[in-house]
Amino acid sequence: MKTLSMRNGVLVLLCFYAPNIFAQTPELLRDPGSKYIYVKSTTNDDNFKAASQLRVGTYLTLGNFGNTNKSWIGQNAILDYTSYGNVGINGNSNRFIPAYSNGTALVIDFNFINGAMTGYTHSWGGSSDQVDLLDFNKAWEIGPATTFFLHNVGIGTTTPSTKLEVNGTITSTEIKVEASNPPDYVFAPDYQLRSLQETEAYIQLNSHLPEIPSATEMEANGIELGEMNMLLLKKIEELTLHLIKQQKEIDNLKTQIKP
Repeated sequence: MKTLSMRNGVLVLLCFYAPNIFAQTPELLRDPGSKYIYVKSTTNDDNFKAASQLRVGTYLTLGNFGNTNKSWIGQNAILDYTSYGNVGINGNSNRFIPAYSNGTALVIDFNFINGAMTGYTHSWGGSSDQVDLLDFNKAWEIGPATTFFLHNVGIGTTTPSTKLEVNGTITSTEIKVEASNPPDYVFAPDYQLRSLQETEAYIQLNSHLPEIPSATEMEANGIELGEMNMLLLKKIEELTLHLIKQQKEIDNLKTQIKP
């Protein structure tokens, strides 16, 4: 049943539901001596089995606990809260058991000290391995100080093929690219500087500068920002050497023709 009322000029919608609409009777529980708080349903049917719960503690676990002290993680693993045997790398920890012959499980670990939320994954391939959290691979972390993703990240795309793929414009106050093979070797005494005549012949044949990709290659493959900056710097340094050489020749000619 719904009713409308006005309070201080604000329209208030009041909703009343008959108690028998919900067949389940959820409970907010904390076992004595336990670090977990969880919501438990006492309904016993095919959907919820004996006790479907949301448990919040060191891990957030969602799914069907059944009649045992276990929780589903994703679709393929069960976290067994009753096992503290010497299992996995860490040992003496809760163990994760594959629920099916193969698949991947996701575990989300909440750090209540630094406020971070970390995702771990583990895959089984028909194995009956029983592992603890340290056997999982860290996949990502979201926190107030640091956020990272160890796999490809896409913005504006669902199929990123590199660590970060953005389908759109990036706006930034600064971009830092790690320098690879800076071309100061151009100034070494033994560097073989291409003559301007050789450069001209190359341009006439290829319609682009030596070592610089052609327009067709750039359109097809894009450019590597760091690599291209180093190539352009190399051309500037080579051009500077030509200018220095030409200036010396000009100064020499001025000396020769000086009255």
